[in-house]
Amino acid sequence: MSYEDLKFGVFLAGSHLGRLNTSLVLDEDMRLVLLLDDLGYDCVWFDENYAGGSEPSATAGVLAATVLEKANPIGLGTYISALGYHHPSALTDKIKHMTSLHGPAIEISVASQISPAGAKIAGTLDLPLLSLCATAPGDFNTLATSWEIYERNTSQKPAERSRWSLAGPVHIAETRERAFSNVRFGLDDWLAYFSEVTARPIVPTDTGDAAEALVESGLAVIGTADDAISQINRLLEQSGGFGTFLQLAHDWANWEETKKSYQLFSRYVAPAFQISDSRI
Repeated sequence: MSYEDLKFGVFLAGSHLGRLNTSLVLDEDMRLVLLLDDLGYDCVWFDENYAGGSEPSATAGVLAATVLEKANPIGLGTYISALGYHHPSALTDKIKHMTSLHGPAIEISVASQISPAGAKIAGTLDLPLLSLCATAPGDFNTLATSWEIYERNTSQKPAERSRWSLAGPVHIAETRERAFSNVRFGLDDWLAYFSEVTARPIVPTDTGDAAEALVESGLAVIGTADDAISQINRLLEQSGGFGTFLQLAHDWANWEETKKSYQLFSRYVAPAFQISDSRI
């Protein structure tokens, strides 16, 4: 099977460390998207959040619409909206508004996490599939099953794997030692968010080195460009193939080191999976 010409993007969940200034981090989100646009990334996903504090960007459409005024080639029309918080007609109006700003190429996908429900709904509605936590052990082990369910329920025969996006966290630097040093800035706060706010701990509380645990479990890449390439190859082999890999945005490192990670990824990781003309 050929795996050439993957697309690459970032899933911007709006999750930030609670101790950071909200106005500054939202400004960083905007600057990040513009940086990704300059670096040639294919798309950015905006997620709506309702946890507050750690996730100050509750209205994803507002941020996306603001960025659209300054960024053009990158796919910005995609964002995740929690159906439980919206009347279907209100969500339809939001999508129409985003389309009017960015054109008809807005993408709507159904997110899937472990449960087969997401893959089934996406297939039934003939919508693209997004595996949000593809690198988490439970989700990783069910990737092939998720695609089988999607393939069985979609009317598109054969189903196009290019319509499947997988997401996972990444931070890379020139050396593994530098990458591990960088994430000392904010990894503990990120882990505390999942254990205390969402009540879904990522690593056991008694883990000695959380960064090492994340890497050993396969959930995260903290290392070099070669480590990121290995992770994507691992996902390709497990899934059978997909169309887009999304980095989960985070504040593990400070702003300068975070920008450098995205730059290194666009320069050394993406080209390993692209043989024709592409944005990166």
